[in-house]
Amino acid sequence: MGVAQRRTPPADPRSGSRPTALQRVDARRESAGAPAIGPVPTDPRPAIARAYRFERARRSLRHEHRDEHRRSQRRFWFALAALLLAALILGAITVHQLQQLFGI
Repeated sequence: MGVAQRRTPPADPRSGSRPTALQRVDARRESAGAPAIGPVPTDPRPAIARAYRFERARRSLRHEHRDEHRRSQRRFWFALAALLLAALILGAITVHQLQQLFGI
């Protein structure tokens, strides 16, 4: 294994641009005598398993959200129907009482 290569060239001090965060981290590691950042692991199986778990969790949350939305819609329409029924009953009672009171 050789020395790790820089990923990006160092910033030119004459250009006025600042070095990137990766360049600053690499420079600090090199000055501290620490090994440069190594290569990315090549075995994709853990990443694939993690991605599957993540997508399953997203799908599960999406289904839970959809089901909760449907339940909330049912609750809303049930409450609205109950209020309309109560208003109709109160209206009928009021009309009946007015007819008895005034003999209409």
